[in-house]
Amino acid sequence: MYKTENWNETDTPITVWLGGGPGESGQFGNFLANGPLRISEELVFNNLTNSSDVLFNVKNYPGGSWANNATMIYVDQPWMTGFSYSSDNSTVEFWGDCMRYFGNFMDNLYDMYPEFSGRPLIFTGESYAAKYFSIFAYYLETLNE
Repeated sequence: MYKTENWNETDTPITVWLGGGPGESGQFGNFLANGPLRISEELVFNNLTNSSDVLFNVKNYPGGSWANNATMIYVDQPWMTGFSYSSDNSTVEFWGDCMRYFGNFMDNLYDMYPEFSGRPLIFTGESYAAKYFSIFAYYLETLNE
């Protein structure tokens, strides 16, 4: 998660990003698409071992990012995707489970960051994420009725 520097504006949105897939980590968007950091690799020669090594660099993206205008939250879901995990190594098999778990995530997010309340909420992502978000938005809307 990256809190925007424009936080003082009350209409600054909270943006939740999901990867495509199904099952692609949200971190692809974080590090390769629209996040404030960029990972690059460089092949360097190691004189001690007389071999080549790969060096990974993490730098601020000079062109800016979506985090300039919104608080960005990159989510790995369903669980067992990317850095997400399950205590019993189970996987999610049904849409209903995905909806409930994502609803729990959103509830916990707002409990942990009450300052997010009342701000616009944007769901976005790539590819298959559109299928998830349409169901998640519907589910969250029915919970709020």
